[in-house]
Amino acid sequence: MNELFGDVKVEKEVESRRAEWLRKFRRGFVYNFGQHMLICGQTGSGKTQTMFWLVDELKTAEERGKKKEAIIWFDTGKSDAIKGSTEFLTLLNFGDLNVLVPKGCEVHIQNEDIADMIKIQEFKIGSFWDKIERRRINVACIEPFLRRDPVLYGKVFVELFTQLIDKAHNLEIKTPMAIFFDEFHRICPPRPQDALTSMHYKLGSIIQLNIERLRSLGVRFIASTHGITKMRGAIRSSFQWRIYKRYIGGLSDEDRLKDYKPLLMRLREDEAIISYPNAIFSDIITLPYYGYFGGLAKYYGEITDEFVECVRPSKQYNKKLVTDKQYVAVNLDRGRMRFDFSADLLKELDELDITENRVSVRLLTNSINGTVPIKFIFDEKNGRYGLTEDGRIHCMEFFREYNLVGLIKGRSFKVEINPEEKSVTAYWKPLKPLS
Repeated sequence: MNELFGDVKVEKEVESRRAEWLRKFRRGFVYNFGQHMLICGQTGSGKTQTMFWLVDELKTAEERGKKKEAIIWFDTGKSDAIKGSTEFLTLLNFGDLNVLVPKGCEVHIQNEDIADMIKIQEFKIGSFWDKIERRRINVACIEPFLRRDPVLYGKVFVELFTQLIDKAHNLEIKTPMAIFFDEFHRICPPRPQDALTSMHYKLGSIIQLNIERLRSLGVRFIASTHGITKMRGAIRSSFQWRIYKRYIGGLSDEDRLKDYKPLLMRLREDEAIISYPNAIFSDIITLPYYGYFGGLAKYYGEITDEFVECVRPSKQYNKKLVTDKQYVAVNLDRGRMRFDFSADLLKELDELDITENRVSVRLLTNSINGTVPIKFIFDEKNGRYGLTEDGRIHCMEFFREYNLVGLIKGRSFKVEINPEEKSVTAYWKPLKPLS
């Protein structure tokens, strides 16, 4: 009998500890806008169910008086044909849906009983964020129409997230906002060679530069991944909150659960561990299962290049464009010389579709007017120098090879862009006479 009561006492203590972990989680994450969360787990470990639980937590907090948060769920198009349900329809457990579909594409829901709970809207690429509704859960059906075109995948999401950042900074967007994105590593690969295209890798750069700024503006990302190390280091470090499901992938150096990987590998589908920003992690907690909501979605049509290009049409340039507003700066950074491209120049190169992530740098023949012209050839396959994530080329080897150490410094006084050759030539005044 004593053993029995002892077991009951231990069980109550365990439940009390779990309840305390959840209270800390709600105070620190749910009730604080702009907090980023990363859910880590292998395929089939219950990551999507955990995302449903977080939607449930946000909606419950609203019922208890927290300010309403706009929710955007990026649909991956997953369906279970046997159970007759599409994944995003489970969100109907928490509220009515606003399903956003690219113009020219269609989504058909094969269940008339839920028709009055779903509003389907077409959007053009420039109007996506204007279609977001706070009183409904917004489902972005984009990825199901991009499966066969990896190049277009990058273009569409670059445009969407560029607009998000611009609108958030200009206070033109409905914040606070929570963005749910499954398999987040797909939009922020760690290295250029892991990206589908150069535009795809550029998408990761945009997220990297702005994810912390978005947090201060009240925009939070709740994302999942089956491999932490498959994401850019600067991005994964921005996800200070983490939930671990059953996980067998790589752990990055900064992970505080690195010594507990055997425990993570044994978690059941309904179990999880919360990792808090202060390097403390919870006991194993049990999460609810939300099952399937009857109804199968069918996707028809495909996104075209015109869908994106109508927003940012390519500008027409002469073969050589010279402007005093654009420059390449040469600076010293921790003992290394580097080239820094100006923001205006990078924007212009993007519009010319000069977005390769490898760069070959060579010195042109010195001109008679005593200037030092250096040409940057953008060459994906044969490039000798790597363009780093923040737009810099570390080039000490180049300076030494051509005896330019101490010869030039500061901004170039003019820049020539050759769209056909995909090259940039920058001109400097020498600090001392050319030899």
